[in-house]
Amino acid sequence: LDLIIVRKNPNYLMPGQITLTGEVKSPGIYTIDKEDETVDGIINRAGGLTTKAFEEGIKLFRNNNQVVLEKNNISIMNGDSLHIPKPPGLVYVKGYVNNSCQVQFKKGKSLSRYILNAGGFKDNADKKNIIIIYPNGNVKVSNSFFIKPRIIEGSTIIVNEKLEASDFNITEFA
Repeated sequence: LDLIIVRKNPNYLMPGQITLTGEVKSPGIYTIDKEDETVDGIINRAGGLTTKAFEEGIKLFRNNNQVVLEKNNISIMNGDSLHIPKPPGLVYVKGYVNNSCQVQFKKGKSLSRYILNAGGFKDNADKKNIIIIYPNGNVKVSNSFFIKPRIIEGSTIIVNEKLEASDFNITEFA
């Protein structure tokens, strides 16, 4: 009639976990081994990327928000999820274009070509306010239609509406 009580060790911390999906050789839930484990480290532990992996499109989510990755040396945390997609082969064009659509990606194709493939600008489009969202979450704002930002597959091009300038009346202001 012995009674054995096992109490929780207050110094023991549950190890963190990360969910890894997509084009890795062994997707699944991984325990974070060390405090400074990185995205590259966890991908290596999962056997590396498959031949179909789209490295520029790796997405890290923390607290249901996408983390913009410039390099894969960021430390991972408990609850993070990492997704490695296949190459989409498309560029998404939306906003104030005549036909919001997906355009087949072609290396070296210019921003203006993708917009032309989407039917060109609508009359009220702001040609100087175009946003490019890269697959890793990085955002670039093109302030001039003549500046040629690099477009990679999986990018989203958003053409904004031209804002009407309100007439400024100095008398009312004074």
